Amino acid sequence: MVIQDRLIAYIVGADVSVEDETATLRASMPAYMIPLMMLIDAFPLAANGKTDRRALPIPTTDTEYVEPTTDDEIKIAEHWRQTLGIKKIGIYDEF
Repeated sequence: MVIQDRLIAYIVGADVSVEDETATLRASMPAYMIPLMMLIDAFPLAANGKTDRRALPIPTTDTEYVEPTTDDEIKIAEHWRQTLGIKKIGIYDEF
């Protein structure tokens, strides 16, 4: 599953732990404000020396889509589908 419309933090550095950084943010921020963090070796650069955003890796989630099955899950998913204009919302999706 590809992440769409989500804040992503790219972290450069071998001595940094994504888990530690996420835990630090969770102590002071609500979960919906915490960005998805990705550890990379270096920022890709364009010919002009600026960060080439198009060359940054696209994050994916490790959770698979799970269809809503109970009446409550179906009602809630349908509500969010209409509200957000998303075709497919699973029970583990975060938005």
